[in-house]
Amino acid sequence: ICDQVRRLKEKLDTLRDAGRAAQRLRMAATHPQTRLAWLLALSMALAGCAAQKPPPSAPPLVVQAESAEAAQARALMAGLAQKAQVLSSLQTDAVMEYRQGAKHLKAREQITLRRPQSLRIDAYYAFGVALTVASDGSQVQVFEPTKNVLFHGRSTSAALERFAHVPLGPRKAVDLLMGLVPDSDETVAPALSYVRREAKLLIAGCRQPDGAVIELGFAGPVLAVTREREPTGVLRYEVGYSDYRDVAGINFAHRVEASFPLSDSWIKFSYQRAVLNRVFDDALFVLSARPATHLVELDYQPN
Repeated sequence: ICDQVRRLKEKLDTLRDAGRAAQRLRMAATHPQTRLAWLLALSMALAGCAAQKPPPSAPPLVVQAESAEAAQARALMAGLAQKAQVLSSLQTDAVMEYRQGAKHLKAREQITLRRPQSLRIDAYYAFGVALTVASDGSQVQVFEPTKNVLFHGRSTSAALERFAHVPLGPRKAVDLLMGLVPDSDETVAPALSYVRREAKLLIAGCRQPDGAVIELGFAGPVLAVTREREPTGVLRYEVGYSDYRDVAGINFAHRVEASFPLSDSWIKFSYQRAVLNRVFDDALFVLSARPATHLVELDYQPN
């Protein structure tokens, strides 16, 4: 009996101790400082669990393939850049036809172009040379033999429009008359900004640093049209190329037809017997006055 009483007493003591421990835990949980400690401990535990989770997998990298038309345009422009590297000059007889409003001219010419910006145009009439226009890129001289008058001044688009009927600067005029991208770096193809279809033409748009846009239109493998638009979209000029022929292994356009909406003019050159990459002396692009020649300064502004 004594043993049974002793065991019963031990069980009661154990239960009493457990109840006191539970009461202490309830009191600790309701105490503000203790509650804060519990929350901090719980937050650290949850953060540890989050840190142990594997990071979410990155979305798969999507590489958008270039369209077939854009790839074709880049290849055609690269071909033009290669053509620019091998073309240094052009000399050809030509038939020039010009219209501006009611004005209509037609003449035989010999055109000599040397890249990057030298040009000479000798216009003929039935009895000889009627007019010679020569520019080394910076200066232009225009000689009229029948009047023995030599005009000279800066080689500007205004001067070339007046005497050669091409309202462009010398560098741009040389490139366009040779069927090349105007004002471009011949070592690389122009940067492609957009590409689109226009009837049978593949149009490649190239935005320029000044905001203007050069559009190159390809008909199959050849350049068929070059346009330049102002940043506002207004068309500055459009030059068309056709009648391609092989000249010393180079496919070269023998008909160049240009329109200039801002000056309401149109001009066409039909090349005959074109010769490419002939070497010319600098003196060919500078005209000297004869002793009795009357000099007229193009840039002269009277007070």
